[in-house]
Amino acid sequence: STRTVPLGFRASTQIPLLSNATPLTNMITPVFRVEQDVEFVRVLITAPHLNLAAVDFAIDGSQFKFVSHPYFLRLQLPSEVIEDGRESCTFDADTGLVTASLPKKVKGEVFVGLDLLTTLLAKKAPARAAGPLIEVIGGASIDSVSEFDHVPATDAGIDGLHSSAAAARPRDDFDWELEQTLPEETHSADDAMGVARYGFALRYSGTLGKICHEVPGVIELSDPDHTPISARKAERVAAEDAQFDSEHYACDHAEKDEPGTMLHEALQFVPTWSGWHEGRCASDDGAAPADDERPQLRFTSNETEEMRRLPRKEYLVDAVKPELIGLIDIVYSWAYNHRITQGDHTVESAWTIGTVSATLSFLARHDTVYEAVVASLRRAVAYPLVRSFALAAQVLEDTQKIFRMGVRGVLKCLLDARSVLARDEVKRYLADIYLTDYCVWLQTLSEKAMRALSTKLDAIDVEIDEIGWPLAQIEAIVDNDDSEDSDEGSNDEGSDIDSPSEGKECELEDGDGTRRPLIEEVDAAPPSPPAITLIANSLGSVSLDPDVGSTSKDGSAVIPWRFANPWIDTRKLPTREMTFCDTLVVVQQHVDAEIDVKHNTGLILWDAAYVLGRYFEVHLGSRYFREKTVIELGAGTGLPSIVAALLGAAVLATDLDEALPLLQSNVDCATTRSPTLKLAVEKLVWSTDVAHKLGSFDVIVCSEVIYDRECHKLLLGCINALASPSTEIFFAYKRRALGEDDFVQLLHDSNCHHVVVVQQDVIEPDFRGAGIGILRVKLVATTDKMPVSIKDISELEHTE
Repeated sequence: STRTVPLGFRASTQIPLLSNATPLTNMITPVFRVEQDVEFVRVLITAPHLNLAAVDFAIDGSQFKFVSHPYFLRLQLPSEVIEDGRESCTFDADTGLVTASLPKKVKGEVFVGLDLLTTLLAKKAPARAAGPLIEVIGGASIDSVSEFDHVPATDAGIDGLHSSAAAARPRDDFDWELEQTLPEETHSADDAMGVARYGFALRYSGTLGKICHEVPGVIELSDPDHTPISARKAERVAAEDAQFDSEHYACDHAEKDEPGTMLHEALQFVPTWSGWHEGRCASDDGAAPADDERPQLRFTSNETEEMRRLPRKEYLVDAVKPELIGLIDIVYSWAYNHRITQGDHTVESAWTIGTVSATLSFLARHDTVYEAVVASLRRAVAYPLVRSFALAAQVLEDTQKIFRMGVRGVLKCLLDARSVLARDEVKRYLADIYLTDYCVWLQTLSEKAMRALSTKLDAIDVEIDEIGWPLAQIEAIVDNDDSEDSDEGSNDEGSDIDSPSEGKECELEDGDGTRRPLIEEVDAAPPSPPAITLIANSLGSVSLDPDVGSTSKDGSAVIPWRFANPWIDTRKLPTREMTFCDTLVVVQQHVDAEIDVKHNTGLILWDAAYVLGRYFEVHLGSRYFREKTVIELGAGTGLPSIVAALLGAAVLATDLDEALPLLQSNVDCATTRSPTLKLAVEKLVWSTDVAHKLGSFDVIVCSEVIYDRECHKLLLGCINALASPSTEIFFAYKRRALGEDDFVQLLHDSNCHHVVVVQQDVIEPDFRGAGIGILRVKLVATTDKMPVSIKDISELEHTE
């Protein structure tokens, strides 16, 4: 049984002082994490060696304090907590976990940045003077400051972009404002003695010269301690020009479209970080964000431990802009390595990151975002093993996406890059002079500054001829040679060249132990749907016209058909029309219904349903679905069910009462157009007992049904009751930071399901990178249920 011991709070002035015999250097920071709800902030401290006879806690405004030898923890929270009698603190003797519940002064206030541990551990910022201590005469006005430097004046404690000297305070036997590392001074780029400076905020000098003499290969710059910033760029550009190899580039370009080559695999790879949600963080003023604006990126336990071990430092950064721009090529080099190694670091990863980054290899200090991007692209096509402008441009797109994720997205990349460099015997010094400081400083940076940088970066589009080498001419020569070789090969008699299948090869294991490819091969490629256009007439209605032209007969404008049409918002139309399997599919929806997480979600057509239907048609086809029994749970408008029926399956579409009339109407429309379809509608409440009555199905379809955490266990129990060892379950969903990731984790934790993630390059092109995912799942455990026959589908009685 769990033994929980209550611990009492005391006012900070009542906390007994540590004895002078207790050396402060023996105090350690315990492992901790911070959570919050509407009323409380909870600090969870792991203290297995806690001495219950000498434990003290205190709340002092926005500061929480805890001391019990050998543990010492002082947290500077973003907002104030109070002592009003609701505060509590308990100790679980079995787990060694101390839980302190701190009431919020303002109920419902969102405390921003509770996962940024280094910021929480920082000293309390001293009060600012009432007036300016230094007046700049003739300097730039506030309005002329770069947007990278602009942060609210009240955010000094959070943004950390400005700092002032510590105010004098009375001496005490135990200083609650105990510092672990004193603030460092900043320096000009080159001091009067001609010694060059480098590193984060130009904080270092006279270091790398000695190191490079003893450990060759740390950087490329020949004399780091005496080469000024102005001369580093010229030396870097000259080295890149000498390194560029046109023959190497041509050979790599020739392999761009050859499956199995490193370049082709790198271009096709879907980065693992694409699973990070691109949610916006809370506003800088601490106001509660809307649901779709809450920070969604979560740090792993390893990342949290890395942040806890970072030094506690303050930085007097003279200009924020150069440090922000310096982030670009560092993140770019990490993204390049991530794509070329497909997410698994190799022994060359430290070299790749340290070489592709101009900041790390030549101690570069860029003046503009464009300059940082061009330097990154040049080094990406001059130094690594795989050299391609297409790959370099793809990595730039990756970098832009990472910066859109905000401070947390960039910080996750830097923590990983720092870990890679720190483990390398040669490049580890770069982690010390750049990445450690960046990881600390970044936690104090405002999202506003990061958004400004991201906006600038998104606006950069570098053409191939801006790199400085004749890359376009080289590619044209190679492409021309390949075209001639292809023409000669096509005239050879008896040539039999199979076109490679697209997508990443994955396999699933059937119940009988046989393995088959994730992407089914079909006898012939499925026919492309006929070209269809939407015609918007003067009445505002939309209809289908199979003939593509500039205008229709009635003079109305012709608009090329797309699911998410840029000219007409088809999502708001009461009737959606699209083509699947050479058949017109009409889907009605109730666009005027009031929809929230708990109500009416089945009354409109969601993007993931369309993506899943197109995946069924293009990548599985009738060979997969023919003669199979299919059940869709939470079918809503029923599009995936209709597509599966068009491909030859016997389908049972199920949902709750509120969605059944619309679902039945769409199914009736489909069966009217195609009378041979085996397609039925049934009410189904997710219940193990009810599902057992139906037996098992060959395929279970779940589209946009995993967003509600409260239904996860019911859904999983229903699926397990409907599945046999040979059943395959398809999940299609869009990540909205609701319960999607929790359900996927539930599948993994159950140890009863084999999960395969469909690669993004297989998903409909218009939706790649839009947060839509498809999972293919099979049961690991066996069941003894009888499978449903195709005949049984049409004879099913209504089951409550």
